[in-house]
Amino acid sequence: MNPYQPYPIRRDAVLCSLAELPDGGLRVVMDDLRQTDPPGLWKHHALVTFKDYPAGQLDPSTLSNEELQAFGHYVLVRLLAINGCLPAMEGGPERDAPLAGP
Repeated sequence: MNPYQPYPIRRDAVLCSLAELPDGGLRVVMDDLRQTDPPGLWKHHALVTFKDYPAGQLDPSTLSNEELQAFGHYVLVRLLAINGCLPAMEGGPERDAPLAGP
């Protein structure tokens, strides 16, 4: 398998970023992006969710496995959902759920 073989890219993407808060904490932000013309350029489409962490608290070595797994799961499910790769769920949530945790 050639990892550099060009495959068509879906039109929607998920962007995870960090914002520095005035008190020294960090905000994990998740946004939806949409591919524009020409291909390879992306434009912000929507804010999905965010979660604030106090200064010094966003450290993979101190986060629980459950929180790390929930984050990865949320990113993957969001990516599949915005690209129409998940079956519609009858009675499913009407809006996006926040990231796990307080």
